[in-house]
Amino acid sequence: MKDAFQRGNRPSTPPSAARPFLLLGLLILAVVAAILVPLYIVRTTMISQLAGSPTNAGTQAQSAAVTPGSLAKLVCQVTSTLANNRMNGLILKKNSDGSYSSTGKSVSIQWDPNRSITMGSSQDVHQGAILQVSGLVDAGGVVHAEQIVILTGFVTLR
Repeated sequence: MKDAFQRGNRPSTPPSAARPFLLLGLLILAVVAAILVPLYIVRTTMISQLAGSPTNAGTQAQSAAVTPGSLAKLVCQVTSTLANNRMNGLILKKNSDGSYSSTGKSVSIQWDPNRSITMGSSQDVHQGAILQVSGLVDAGGVVHAEQIVILTGFVTLR
């Protein structure tokens, strides 16, 4: 009877042999959380910035011209690719149905294929490609692309 009473009043702490494994498990869990949480936050932030950009770029291109000294953010369709990483294109505007159409205004873009492209690759930049371009405009009206996002296949052109 005395043994049954002693077994029923056992403390709820784990045996001393299991404590190192419990501490090791908690440490591993903390390290994994410390790595995965920041990665998730960065990934979510990048995706939301890229997903939200085309809408803003289309309305900006519609309302503002490419002026020297300004930061241009526009959507365009490539009409020709020239030597020395230069291309010409037509500025597009976003329609109410989400599609894009030409504004009739042309733009010249200077870009660095190793640095400028955020989504896609340099092989995606060709005649007919649809791009979102951000960069400073020089005195000659050329946009020096700091960021290019390939939108071909993701947007509809009317």
